[in-house]
Amino acid sequence: MVRVAGKLIEKHIIAGTLGGKLMVEILEADLQAWLNEYVNTGASRSLLKVLLLHIRAIFKHARKKKMCLRIRPRISEPRARSGHPSGICR
Repeated sequence: MVRVAGKLIEKHIIAGTLGGKLMVEILEADLQAWLNEYVNTGASRSLLKVLLLHIRAIFKHARKKKMCLRIRPRISEPRARSGHPSGICR
């Protein structure tokens, strides 16, 4: 499981648009735009759910270690292209 999670984090978070920024530079709007890219490209619900799980855990760990002193960004529930909630964040 750790190997799979590591590859997922490496591929989608570190190598993605968020990887080039320091945690204190990442705004709520950046996280929402990052997530919307996946929603708009038709990513599966399971991938979206796992990405949210990991990004939240990363920020939680950073706050715990005092690496990120800002208020925690909140990622709203992703919406499908039709504008309806996808239902993955319940």
